[in-house]
Amino acid sequence: MPFRKKKVLIIEDEDSVRLVNARAVSFAGFEAITEGLALALREPVRLILLDIMMPGKSGFEMLRELHASPATRDIPVVVLSALSSASDQETARLNGASAFLVKPVGVKELQAVLKKHLGASMESDASG
Repeated sequence: MPFRKKKVLIIEDEDSVRLVNARAVSFAGFEAITEGLALALREPVRLILLDIMMPGKSGFEMLRELHASPATRDIPVVVLSALSSASDQETARLNGASAFLVKPVGVKELQAVLKKHLGASMESDASG
């Protein structure tokens, strides 16, 4: 079976941050998806990078919804946020976050978290 890259969904409202994160994901050997949350329900996404401070629905609300949905509850969610207080990190953890990284996130730091949660960058798994 051909090798397929594991997919990482990036939910981020800032274009420049989304681009940097997508490049870091790609350089780590994973496929970055930036089209939006609906894609997580259509494609086998293996990890979600989630910004907390977004217009409209907060990342905390989205985190709760992801954790509550049978379609996404088993997908690890790594929070990326400018919020850095212990209470924000605890709120994220209590709502299902697998990790919490404070912005600005370095490329090596992000890649280390990806590899921790996803393992090797390539796999021969049909679910990709």
